[in-house]
Amino acid sequence: MNFKAQFLTQYRGDTKQAVKVTDRFGWATIEVEIEPYSAQDFRPVLRRVGRSGFADHVYHDGSSFWAEVDSVNLSRRGDVGSLGSFGKYWWGSNVEGLKNFQPREQQRFFWNAFGICFFDRLPVRHFYTLWPSKVKNYRPGKVVMWDETALIGKKYADYLHQNLCVVDDIVLCRIERPCFTAKRESWRDIEVFTPYGGFGDPVLDFAALERDTYDPAFMRSSHWQWMISEGEIAEIDDRGTDPIARTVRAVYMDLFRQKSWLGEQKKITKAKAAKKVAALHDIWKQKGSSVEDGHLERVTEILLGIAENGPVRDILDGWENRTISL
Repeated sequence: MNFKAQFLTQYRGDTKQAVKVTDRFGWATIEVEIEPYSAQDFRPVLRRVGRSGFADHVYHDGSSFWAEVDSVNLSRRGDVGSLGSFGKYWWGSNVEGLKNFQPREQQRFFWNAFGICFFDRLPVRHFYTLWPSKVKNYRPGKVVMWDETALIGKKYADYLHQNLCVVDDIVLCRIERPCFTAKRESWRDIEVFTPYGGFGDPVLDFAALERDTYDPAFMRSSHWQWMISEGEIAEIDDRGTDPIARTVRAVYMDLFRQKSWLGEQKKITKAKAAKKVAALHDIWKQKGSSVEDGHLERVTEILLGIAENGPVRDILDGWENRTISL
C-alpha cells in the first residue's frame, strides 16, 4: 500500500508568512510503500486482560515482535515534549484504506519515536523548547539556504518500508521486546512498546524489566498476560537484543530527543556538553542504533564524560563492568 506519511524536517530559510531567514522546523510528507501481510503470518503472544482488539495484542512472526503502530511509544504520555495527547483536530485528509496511522498519529509516532535521529544537522537551540503542536506544515518561502527534507524523508521512508506492514487495513510496527514498568500514576500507561532499533526507548533498566515479565504477580498488575509458555518466552529472549546493551543504547539515543536526561542534570548541561553531543551525533550518522559492543564502547566512553553521578552514570558504569562471556 502506498500513501504519504508525515515526518519532521528542518531547513534554513524564510516562509511564505515570514521574511526572516533562520533555522526552521516543520511537518512534511513522503510517499511510502508499506507491504501487505496476512494475519496468519503473526502469532499473538501478549494480550491486554479483558480486551480483544488489535491494539490490545502483541504479535510475533518467528523473529520479531509487532504491535499496532498507534500503540507504540505511549509510555511517555504526559511528559513535556510528548505527542501522546496531540490535539484531536486535523486540518488535512485521512488516508483512505487504513483504520489507523492517520496523519495525527503519524506525527505523534515520528516525534515520540525518532526525535532528531534522522537529522543530518544538529538542530539549533530552540528545538529543545519547541512545543510539538506549534510545528506547522512545511511551507518554505523564496529564500532557502539549505533544506534536509529529501534526506530525512528518504531515511524515514526506508525505515517504514522495512519495519511497518498492513494487515486487514491495520498498520503494525515491528517493536523491541515489550516490557512493563510499575504503575506510578493511575493515568500513566505502563507498557514500553518501542519501534525496532530502540527508537524512543525510555532510559530504564531493561534487564530488570525483562525479569519482571516472568513474574505472574507483576504481570497481573500490568493488566497484560502472556499467551505462550515461560520456556517459549525465554527462547525468544535468548535470540533478542541484550537488555543491558538496550539500556545503554537508550541512554545514548535519548540525547537526540527534545527532552533527554542531559537536560535534568545540574552542572553538566546541554550547553556545556554541546561538543560531545555533536560528536555522538556524528557517530549516530555512521552507526545508527547499533548495539554492537565496539559501537557501545565508543559512545559509553564519551557519555561518561558528560554524565553526572546518578542513575544514568550507574547504567554506563554497569556496561563497562559487565561480565563478558567468551
